[in-house]
Amino acid sequence: MLGDVLREGFRLALRGRRFIFLDLLWKAIWFVFTVGALLLVAAWFFSELRSIGWGDTGNRAVNGAVGFALMRQFWAVHRTQIFGAVATVLFLSLIIWFLLEAAFRARLHSPPRIRIFLLSNVLKCLVITNAAVAVTTISLGRYLITPPSQWPQLWPETRGAAIAALVTLAALGFLLTILDTLIRSDAIELLGTDLFRVIGLIGILVLFEAMISGSCAVMIGVGFLSIAGWKNALMMLGTAAVMIVFINVLHSYLLVVRFSALGIMRQNVGEI
Repeated sequence: MLGDVLREGFRLALRGRRFIFLDLLWKAIWFVFTVGALLLVAAWFFSELRSIGWGDTGNRAVNGAVGFALMRQFWAVHRTQIFGAVATVLFLSLIIWFLLEAAFRARLHSPPRIRIFLLSNVLKCLVITNAAVAVTTISLGRYLITPPSQWPQLWPETRGAAIAALVTLAALGFLLTILDTLIRSDAIELLGTDLFRVIGLIGILVLFEAMISGSCAVMIGVGFLSIAGWKNALMMLGTAAVMIVFINVLHSYLLVVRFSALGIMRQNVGEI
């Protein structure tokens, strides 16, 4: 029964806390690298901005106006380089995300299959990205040729297409998640022997994670909308950081549950 498989999967996931820690570790490494690289880029351009000499007028208002004008001039001159540097950092960050994800999560399978994990994630992201661009262009393409001031008038006409596009992308993402999980678990034969239980298992875990993550996002959004001062803003930033950590821990835990449950199902098929 599906309930028995889920219970056993949760039990095995609690015993495999090492995998949860490893999944959180590579995310922390990626986050530190990305933030550090962006800070280095910001420090580099800030040092160039500080190297521009300008005299103190003795008037704070005039100093502010002069400084603002210098920043606008600096942005106009170095805008292309800033965008290029940030884009380079984000591209390297994406590559490191793929490599770290494959290297660490491949340990969920014995023996580790880093190449399979890397290729499956890259292909999944490429398919989702291309589908999102295509569906968005088809359903919301009119916004690209319409001035922003007229966008509110287009929404009643394009609302149905936008909802259909969102549902289509969600269904495609769920299908790719099933295929990706089965390929990584080396359990692709379950598509033919136990398809409905596989869909139910992954669907329950994904839906549960989506509900928790959505609830946290709504609470954070409502909290930021009700900010009344800088103390409340700092408190909400701290709350948002805690919720982001919680969501990542939950995702890692449910990921281990998913692989553990599929391993049980694959073993049952092998015994049959």
